[in-house]
This record gives sequence, C-alpha cells and structure tokens, in this order.
Amino acid sequence: MSWLAVAPYARFRAQNANNLALAASSSGIITWSSNAYNIGFGTYDAAAGTYAVPSTGTYLIPGSAEFTPVAGPSGYYCLVLTVGGLDGQTTCSPQSASALQIPMLSTVRQLSAGAVLSIRAINGSMSAQTVAGINSTSEFTVTRIQ
Repeated sequence: MSWLAVAPYARFRAQNANNLALAASSSGIITWSSNAYNIGFGTYDAAAGTYAVPSTGTYLIPGSAEFTPVAGPSGYYCLVLTVGGLDGQTTCSPQSASALQIPMLSTVRQLSAGAVLSIRAINGSMSAQTVAGINSTSEFTVTRIQ
C-alpha cells in the first residue's frame, strides 16, 4: 500500500501553543489553542496536549514551539517528543536574551495503535521562561506515512 493511500486517514495538526510558564530547570507538556485538523479517528485531548494515533504504522512527527527571550545566565531550551509518557526525540536551542528561540524537532517512528504522543518543553536555564502562545510557528503534527 502506498503512503498516499494511507496518509489521508491518519493526520493530525495542533498549532499555536498556549502560554506555558516554566520555572528555572523545569519542564511541562505543551497544550495547543488550535486544532487545525484531525483526520482518521485519532484521539486528541486538548486539555492534556496529547494525541493517540488511530492505527499501527509509521508516522512522521514534527513539532516546534517558541521560547521568549530572557536575559540571565546561559542555558538551553528543549522540545521532547514523548510516547506513552516516555521521552523520545529531543532537540535543543541555546538561551537568548534578544531573540525568540524556536527549537524544531522531527522524527519518524513506528507506532502501535493507541500510542499517546505529546511534546514536552524543557527550560534548561537558571531563569524562569515562557513558551510563547498564539504563534503560527508553534505546532505539533502527526502524519501516518506507511
């Protein structure tokens, strides 16, 4: 079966991260203010920021979120794909005092039906930080490709 025949039946995209305040050296699951689409009967829990895939297969999972600029000691910001509550793919950006930081992760994973996915933000700096809300560059997408 080609990916073109499968992909239309399992696609999900949430965007515009809700503001997430993170204390120094802490983390939290990102929730999203907009569900752009959910095709194929996957289960999206907006309050928890999770998506459960509807069928077993290979999925492309990109995600991104903006961290606001913070002056202070150096550090890093990370995004982590969690699968069933366990950390998976991770991407990090250095802390910036003058520019938004937008870590972007992307991975391809073999997943079983019902696998629950989320994106966790990590503030690896010594300063409080906010994942910036309501911005179209912040998104969580899940697409079955095989």
